[in-house]
Amino acid sequence: MRTLTPDIYKTQKSQIRDGELPHLFHSMLKKQAAVIFERQRMFDDALSAKADLFNLFFRQYNTILVLEQKVAHIDSPGARYIDITSVNVLIRSCHERFLAFWYLAEGRLFPDATPEEEAKFKWLCYYHGGLVDAERNNLLRARLVDVTAQAGAMAGNATRKRDVLKEIKNSQVFKQLEPKTQEAIERYGAWRIGNRKLLSWNGLARLSPIKGAIAEFEYHRMSLYAHTGFAGLEEDKRNNGSPDGLLAYLYVLAACLIFSLDSVLPDSDIHFTSRELACAQEFREIAQSWINLPPLEDLDE
Repeated sequence: MRTLTPDIYKTQKSQIRDGELPHLFHSMLKKQAAVIFERQRMFDDALSAKADLFNLFFRQYNTILVLEQKVAHIDSPGARYIDITSVNVLIRSCHERFLAFWYLAEGRLFPDATPEEEAKFKWLCYYHGGLVDAERNNLLRARLVDVTAQAGAMAGNATRKRDVLKEIKNSQVFKQLEPKTQEAIERYGAWRIGNRKLLSWNGLARLSPIKGAIAEFEYHRMSLYAHTGFAGLEEDKRNNGSPDGLLAYLYVLAACLIFSLDSVLPDSDIHFTSRELACAQEFREIAQSWINLPPLEDLDE
């Protein structure tokens, strides 16, 4: 990704209007998604999973823009509204998808491991976590319906899980972890692993480009909508009529993801306009300008 000169950046940034932001970020994400579409068949499993995370982020970004334009009641087209709760729940999901992407693609959390060793270990844990989830899903489904016809697929999942776990346990990174962390990986499919402990979503955010108390605040605020508590009901009533700034944090996430994907596919040679680059750079700088404050551990989600 080319770098703007300070003068061009300053000029372009000063000319961008708020109404352009959703379209500028959509354009950049769409260009990157097109490159992924062209190349994904050549990706290995680890890179393909990162591409899937990116594509899901882009899809949800687009859905959020549609919802932000107001939706109509099925039987009353004239009655339109912004579904503020759905928008926040989707931005919360984008927050998690970006953090997962960054963790797998860029995060350097194990100083004693080579970048290749760390990347492989994290991918294997992520993959193993998915196999553990699939196994539990199969067990729950078996209580409801006859799954005899799927016995082969279930056995295959168990075999893959066993093989991947064996690879994980042979990793030098795994051998340096605390026994409690090792057990969480083996038994529960934990995959957000830090150098010394398991990472909550907030713990992961503190290590990512979206540093600072603002990321914890946004995640907790959006979780109020997702968790259906009384506070979420009050937030919905209080904010449904005032969507100003509703997508600001989404733009920060999009900017960080755009730069993160560029580090994964540095030779993609995508042509971004100067206006697009200035927009992404400005919002990445916003993320980097937030300070880190001591965490409120009881707010870890």
